[in-house]
Amino acid sequence: MKTLKIIKKDGYNYILEDENKNLYNLNLEFYSVETPKENNYLLMNEYLLEENVPLSFGPLSGKYGREVTEGDKDVIKVITEDKEIILKRYYG
Repeated sequence: MKTLKIIKKDGYNYILEDENKNLYNLNLEFYSVETPKENNYLLMNEYLLEENVPLSFGPLSGKYGREVTEGDKDVIKVITEDKEIILKRYYG
């Protein structure tokens, strides 16, 4: 899992920075959860950074997406000042 800081958010477009100051521009959409904000962190599998498509995420317990466990490559963690939220990737 790679730790990424949300540097800038413009609608669904997020600019993320890793610990080596590499920047990533991803199109991210979140369902049924509070949308992450600038200065929050995302932990995600590096393979998601290589996907060149919009990515959608929602609760692990959500009916959309496939069944996953916490260590799955399609699971991310959102870290805010006061909580951590584990989400799974939605396809479709």
